[in-house]
Amino acid sequence: MKSKYSTLFVLGTLFLCAKTFYKYAKILQLLWLVKPVAFWVSSITNTSLYWDDSAGYVFPSLGICIEKSCSGFNFLLICSAMLSYLILRKNKRISPKYVISILLVSYLSTIVSNTTRICFSILLSQAFPQN
Repeated sequence: MKSKYSTLFVLGTLFLCAKTFYKYAKILQLLWLVKPVAFWVSSITNTSLYWDDSAGYVFPSLGICIEKSCSGFNFLLICSAMLSYLILRKNKRISPKYVISILLVSYLSTIVSNTTRICFSILLSQAFPQN
C-alpha cells in the first residue's frame, strides 16, 4: 500500500508544480499546445492567422486570438491526473509504458478538444451574431 500512496504523493507534487509553471508561463512557453490548435483551427475554418508575441495566434477575419488562457493546459493536467488515478486504482505504481501512454493520450485529447471547442465557438458566433 505504501507504494501506491507514495506514487499519489509524487503525482500530486508534479500536478502542483505544473500549475505553478502555468501561472508564470508566457505564451511562448505554451507554444507546444497553442500551435497545433491554431494550425487545425486555421485549416478547418480556412482562415489566415499571424503570430503576435504578446497575444499569440491572431485570426483577424474571425476576430479571435488563441493565447495562454486558450492553451488547454488545465485540461491537459486534469486529463493526465484522471488517467493516472484510473491506472493507480488497478496497480500499485505506474510503469514507464503507462507514463508515455498517459502523456500521449492527454496531449492528443487536449489538441482535439481545444480545436473542437474553438471551432464550435466560431460556428455559434457566426450563427448567432447578435449574441
